[in-house]
Amino acid sequence: MELKEYIALRRAYSLERRASTQAPRLTFEEFAVLCHLRSAGEHIRTSDIATYQSSLRPTMTHRMNHLVKLGFVSRAFGLEDRRNVWCALTDEGAAFVEERAEAMRHQIIADAPSRRLSKDRIVRLVEAMGTHAFHAGDLMILGLSGMPEEEATISDLVKLLGLLQPTVSMSIAALEEHGYVIRRQGTRDTRSVTVALTEEGKSRAHELEEEVQKMVPARSRVS
Repeated sequence: MELKEYIALRRAYSLERRASTQAPRLTFEEFAVLCHLRSAGEHIRTSDIATYQSSLRPTMTHRMNHLVKLGFVSRAFGLEDRRNVWCALTDEGAAFVEERAEAMRHQIIADAPSRRLSKDRIVRLVEAMGTHAFHAGDLMILGLSGMPEEEATISDLVKLLGLLQPTVSMSIAALEEHGYVIRRQGTRDTRSVTVALTEEGKSRAHELEEEVQKMVPARSRVS
């Protein structure tokens, strides 16, 4: 997957998640689980879902509890081994995936009219993206690495990533503390303060970009 495509999808999801005040507010990782179940089209063991997302068992149990409580996922014990818990997408969960994927599609088309992603393609891309959990700081680094001038204001990052300004500001502060970014006067407007990656930040960006490139969507298994 290309970095621009990854950023566009994360931005579309963030914006739609904020705009959908009546819909359940799922994290991107939770939505990716639903996409994974939709693509599978059958029951999957909770342990296999944890492996898919490289998550610890307690983390995945908490995640699945939330999705079950919302009615998006059903669970059942294995007949031969009751230690195995099998999960499947409910009709409500399938409807949510369809609605959110369609909303993301419209958001992407609005930003880039030349793009013509189908709902199924978006579901498969999100499923692939769900294999790597990037926190807000990682998204800041990826966003900065994709900037043509290798610098951006806080407002630029808010617009690029679709995140709230407090989230961006706190993430940048944490990255600055760890030596991944520096603040400096803007090259275009000396009255503004921009953020740029340090050499350590660029190295981290390279690592993250390699992870993005490994995100290859599987072929459609759903008609």
